[in-house]
Amino acid sequence: MRLFRRPDHPPVGLEIGGGGIKLLQLQSRPDGATQAILAARPLPPASRLDFAAENAPMDGLRTAAELARQMLAELRWPRRVVTCLPEGGVRLRPLRIPAQPGDGPPDLSQLDVEAAALFAADLRDARTQYLYAGVARHVTGPAHEFYVAASPSRHIRAFVAELDRAGIDLEAIELAPCAVFRAIERRYAGPNTVHAVVDLGDEQTQVIIGQGDRIRLIRPIPIGAAHLRRAIGRRLGISTEEASQLRRRLLDEKRPAAGDREPVRNAVRQACRGIVESLAAEVALCVRYHQVAFRGPQPRQILVCGSEAQDPQLTSMLAHATSLDAMPAQLFGGLALRRTGTHPLTQSPTDWALPLGLALRAFPRTATMQAEAA
Repeated sequence: MRLFRRPDHPPVGLEIGGGGIKLLQLQSRPDGATQAILAARPLPPASRLDFAAENAPMDGLRTAAELARQMLAELRWPRRVVTCLPEGGVRLRPLRIPAQPGDGPPDLSQLDVEAAALFAADLRDARTQYLYAGVARHVTGPAHEFYVAASPSRHIRAFVAELDRAGIDLEAIELAPCAVFRAIERRYAGPNTVHAVVDLGDEQTQVIIGQGDRIRLIRPIPIGAAHLRRAIGRRLGISTEEASQLRRRLLDEKRPAAGDREPVRNAVRQACRGIVESLAAEVALCVRYHQVAFRGPQPRQILVCGSEAQDPQLTSMLAHATSLDAMPAQLFGGLALRRTGTHPLTQSPTDWALPLGLALRAFPRTATMQAEAA
């Protein structure tokens, strides 16, 4: 434990993922504005983070923690962080308990008993967290709807131990969907606004629907950006890394390419089409479920996060499948944005919902933020 720290400095949002390390620091400026500073660095190719695997410790975790420590030291940022387990580290299941008129939500002991039946034996020794979605309507009658998040205790211990070994102070470990939703709610807050968020990760996509501080639906879909890259590589006969670079160049182009580039763009569209259609169909099922299960206001648009959010094919198919407007989330409205490097990991602003939401957990909601959100 370090005796000297800056208590007035908010913790840093830290995302550890398969692609690398992302850090986001929120700072209050003398002029009253809030500045978001982004820093990112890729993990070495030999490092591997596989939190979905059965056995701990996970390869690459020590390398990732040490890299995060180096980045914090170089930036002269505090070593206090808010983070989440890497992708695959948390199993999420819905839990429904019949609701009687006038009854409140069930107590924790009942939830523990009901949740034990949801998970395999390897997750019986797990840390669990419950998110209450509200009373949902079902054909069998109203039910208190929860989401149960569970992660093997051994994975959490390994994760915490490596951060501690690297000298990083862990302020909190948060559920990734909650952090993503916080970033969206800050930017698009409204008295009756229901947000529908599609957060496209590397190996899976999270669909999150909620209003205010209440998340009503979280649905992981096993389709992510890596599936698109692999499909492009197979169709064009190139490596996954080359496919990733090609995809990034095409998405970064402000205008559609002409001439020799257009056949390549068409080939990429065709490679991705089936995957994007499947993803859009799953998102549409989530939107329809929310419409049926929860009364009151419904989402009017789909906000897309992740490195693929700028893809017009993706937003077009989401809009067609859901009959809602679909667009990339504008995460940094009301914030002064500064990148500390030019690595591709820092280039897509829609890919920073998670570290932004993590950093916002302990950051005061300033007047500038409130005005922009309104």
